[in-house]
Amino acid sequence: MNTHLEIQLFAPVQVQQAQELIDAYDDDPLPVIMVGDFNSAADPHPEDDQVTDSYRMFLRAGFADLWLREAHSNPGLTCCQAPSLDNTESVLYSRLDLVLARYGAAGFGGQSWMDILGDEPSDLIQVAPGYTLWPSDHAGVIATLWPAPGLLMRWAD
Repeated sequence: MNTHLEIQLFAPVQVQQAQELIDAYDDDPLPVIMVGDFNSAADPHPEDDQVTDSYRMFLRAGFADLWLREAHSNPGLTCCQAPSLDNTESVLYSRLDLVLARYGAAGFGGQSWMDILGDEPSDLIQVAPGYTLWPSDHAGVIATLWPAPGLLMRWAD
Protein backbone atom coordinates (compact mmCIF):
# COMPACT_ATOMS: atom_id res chain seq x y z
CA MET A 1 0.00 0.00 0.00
CA ASN A 2 1.50 3.34 -1.03
CA THR A 3 0.70 6.52 0.89
CA HIS A 4 1.72 10.15 1.27
CA LEU A 5 0.71 11.61 4.62
CA GLU A 6 0.19 15.31 5.22
CA ILE A 7 3.15 17.44 6.39
CA GLN A 8 3.86 18.25 10.06
CA LEU A 9 2.27 21.68 9.70
CA PHE A 10 -1.04 19.81 9.60
CA ALA A 11 -0.17 17.23 12.28
CA PRO A 12 -3.80 16.63 13.39
CA VAL A 13 -4.71 15.70 9.81
CA GLN A 14 -1.62 13.48 9.55
CA VAL A 15 -2.60 11.65 12.75
CA GLN A 16 -6.12 11.08 11.37
CA GLN A 17 -4.65 9.77 8.11
CA ALA A 18 -2.39 7.38 10.03
CA GLN A 19 -5.27 6.13 12.16
CA GLU A 20 -7.41 5.58 9.06
CA LEU A 21 -4.66 3.42 7.51
CA ILE A 22 -4.15 1.47 10.74
CA ASP A 23 -7.90 0.87 11.07
CA ALA A 24 -8.27 -0.17 7.43
CA TYR A 25 -5.88 -3.08 7.91
CA ASP A 26 -6.45 -3.78 11.61
CA ASP A 27 -8.16 -7.16 11.16
CA ASP A 28 -6.24 -8.30 8.08
CA PRO A 29 -4.55 -11.65 8.81
CA LEU A 30 -2.31 -11.31 5.75
CA PRO A 31 0.90 -9.30 5.66
CA VAL A 32 0.47 -5.57 5.15
CA ILE A 33 3.32 -3.57 3.65
CA MET A 34 3.04 0.22 3.60
CA VAL A 35 5.46 2.38 1.65
CA GLY A 36 5.58 6.08 1.07
CA ASP A 37 6.36 9.56 2.29
CA PHE A 38 5.08 9.39 5.85
CA ASN A 39 6.23 12.95 6.69
CA SER A 40 7.04 11.78 10.21
CA ALA A 41 10.70 11.56 11.10
CA ALA A 42 11.91 8.06 11.87
CA ASP A 43 15.54 8.97 12.54
CA PRO A 44 16.70 8.68 16.18
CA HIS A 45 17.26 12.42 16.71
CA PRO A 46 14.92 14.28 14.34
CA GLU A 47 14.62 18.01 14.01
CA ASP A 48 11.86 19.45 16.22
CA ASP A 49 9.70 20.33 13.21
CA GLN A 50 9.90 16.72 11.98
CA VAL A 51 8.44 15.02 15.07
CA THR A 52 4.86 13.83 14.77
CA ASP A 53 2.85 11.08 16.43
CA SER A 54 2.07 9.09 13.28
CA TYR A 55 5.36 7.14 13.15
CA ARG A 56 4.90 5.95 16.74
CA MET A 57 1.26 5.10 15.98
CA PHE A 58 2.32 2.70 13.23
CA LEU A 59 4.88 1.06 15.51
CA ARG A 60 2.32 0.66 18.31
CA ALA A 61 -0.07 -0.92 15.78
CA GLY A 62 2.49 -3.67 15.14
CA PHE A 63 4.20 -2.33 12.04
CA ALA A 64 7.96 -2.82 11.81
CA ASP A 65 10.23 -0.23 10.25
CA LEU A 66 12.15 -2.47 7.85
CA TRP A 67 15.11 -0.09 7.60
CA LEU A 68 15.79 -0.80 11.29
CA ARG A 69 15.74 -4.60 10.83
CA GLU A 70 19.26 -4.66 9.41
CA ALA A 71 22.56 -2.88 9.90
CA HIS A 72 23.30 -0.04 7.48
CA SER A 73 26.30 2.22 7.08
CA ASN A 74 23.85 4.70 5.52
CA PRO A 75 21.43 6.34 8.01
CA GLY A 76 18.64 6.15 5.41
CA LEU A 77 18.01 9.89 5.15
CA THR A 78 15.54 10.68 2.36
CA CYS A 79 14.49 14.30 2.87
CA CYS A 80 15.08 16.93 1.61
CA GLN A 81 17.24 18.39 -1.11
CA ALA A 82 17.15 22.15 -1.65
CA PRO A 83 13.82 23.35 -3.12
CA SER A 84 15.63 24.37 -6.32
CA LEU A 85 17.22 20.87 -6.53
CA ASP A 86 20.47 22.47 -7.75
CA ASN A 87 22.65 21.85 -4.69
CA THR A 88 25.79 19.94 -5.69
CA GLU A 89 26.13 17.97 -2.44
CA SER A 90 23.27 16.12 -0.82
CA VAL A 91 21.61 17.98 2.06
CA LEU A 92 19.23 15.21 3.14
CA TYR A 93 18.61 15.47 6.88
CA SER A 94 15.61 13.30 7.82
CA ARG A 95 14.22 9.80 7.21
CA LEU A 96 10.61 10.38 6.11
CA ASP A 97 10.24 7.82 3.30
CA LEU A 98 9.62 4.44 4.86
CA VAL A 99 8.76 0.81 4.33
CA LEU A 100 6.60 -0.44 7.20
CA ALA A 101 5.38 -4.01 7.45
CA ARG A 102 3.07 -6.03 9.66
CA TYR A 103 3.16 -9.71 8.87
CA GLY A 104 0.10 -10.89 10.77
CA ALA A 105 -0.34 -14.36 12.20
CA ALA A 106 1.47 -15.95 9.25
CA GLY A 107 4.70 -14.19 10.20
CA PHE A 108 7.53 -13.41 7.80
CA GLY A 109 10.66 -15.30 8.78
CA GLY A 110 12.51 -14.06 5.73
CA GLN A 111 15.08 -11.48 4.82
CA SER A 112 15.05 -7.99 3.41
CA TRP A 113 17.52 -5.80 1.57
CA MET A 114 17.17 -2.04 1.38
CA ASP A 115 19.03 0.89 -0.07
CA ILE A 116 18.59 4.60 -0.77
CA LEU A 117 18.61 5.94 -4.32
CA GLY A 118 19.12 9.60 -5.16
CA ASP A 119 21.35 10.54 -2.23
CA GLU A 120 24.76 10.56 -3.94
CA PRO A 121 26.26 13.24 -6.23
CA SER A 122 26.51 10.54 -8.91
CA ASP A 123 22.68 10.57 -8.95
CA LEU A 124 22.58 14.17 -10.19
CA ILE A 125 21.05 14.61 -13.65
CA GLN A 126 22.67 16.93 -16.17
CA VAL A 127 19.93 19.16 -17.58
CA ALA A 128 22.20 21.60 -19.42
CA PRO A 129 25.95 21.91 -19.92
CA GLY A 130 27.44 22.47 -16.46
CA TYR A 131 24.04 22.41 -14.73
CA THR A 132 22.76 19.45 -12.73
CA LEU A 133 19.68 18.78 -10.62
CA TRP A 134 18.68 16.13 -8.12
CA PRO A 135 15.93 13.86 -9.49
CA SER A 136 13.62 14.84 -6.61
CA ASP A 137 13.61 16.68 -3.30
CA HIS A 138 13.36 13.22 -1.66
CA ALA A 139 15.65 10.26 -2.15
CA GLY A 140 13.97 6.97 -2.96
CA VAL A 141 13.88 3.80 -0.89
CA ILE A 142 14.50 0.47 -2.58
CA ALA A 143 13.29 -2.63 -0.74
CA THR A 144 13.39 -6.30 -1.62
CA LEU A 145 11.65 -8.78 0.66
CA TRP A 146 12.22 -12.53 0.59
CA PRO A 147 9.68 -14.45 2.70
CA ALA A 148 10.83 -17.68 4.32
CA PRO A 149 10.53 -20.77 2.09
CA GLY A 150 6.96 -22.09 2.05
CA LEU A 151 5.53 -18.96 3.62
CA LEU A 152 3.70 -17.81 0.49
CA MET A 153 1.74 -21.05 0.52
CA ARG A 154 0.70 -20.45 4.14
CA TRP A 155 -0.43 -16.93 3.27
CA ALA A 156 -2.57 -18.36 0.47
CA ASP A 157 -4.41 -20.74 2.85
